[in-house]
Amino acid sequence: MNRPLAILFDFGGTLLGDRRYDPEKGYARLLGFTDSTHTSEEVQAASSQMGAELEEHYGLIELPFQTFLWTLFDLLGIQFRISLSEMELEFWKGAVRFSSEPGIASVLEDLKRMKIQMAVVSNNPF
Repeated sequence: MNRPLAILFDFGGTLLGDRRYDPEKGYARLLGFTDSTHTSEEVQAASSQMGAELEEHYGLIELPFQTFLWTLFDLLGIQFRISLSEMELEFWKGAVRFSSEPGIASVLEDLKRMKIQMAVVSNNPF
């Protein structure tokens, strides 16, 4: 077998496993960067409704996450003290918990030792 020049890894399910996704916790974290009195439950309900309406009108589409956040919070009249990029990161910190997939650390170490280049590709919205 020929030695590969490089290896591409998918983020989710290969390097890291998605162990928890709780958007309400992400919205709760984001609300800390506003003066809004909305609750995370209200934001989650609006998010679900907006997602359902988008799907009903356009089918299954994937919006850039910052676009989704901007639209959602604009509809709710909520303004932020941080940028959209920071909002995306803060949502991710609150909503998602990952852990490494079993055995991946030793695979990466072996590839590094063999001087095989590596990169990560992903369709993860964060």
